[in-house]
Amino acid sequence: MGVLVRVDSRGRIVIPREFREKLGIGRLVELRIEDGKLVIIPVTDPIDELRSLVVECKVIASKEARRLGLLAGKQLEKEVGVE
Repeated sequence: MGVLVRVDSRGRIVIPREFREKLGIGRLVELRIEDGKLVIIPVTDPIDELRSLVVECKVIASKEARRLGLLAGKQLEKEVGVE
């Protein structure tokens, strides 16, 4: 599959969305010249990976805090004798 794209005055091109989605291209790519052709290789941005880990940690931590709060409440009810 091929498509023609224009190169602007600053040397930029737009990679069509369909191509980006099929290849998993995000914000970072590696450019190489192989056999006289430009090769674009998707690269995972380390900052994006760290962001996803932080989000996952926040979710896990918030669930754990909620669980610990419930356990502490139940323990307090037992100690005080509230039912």
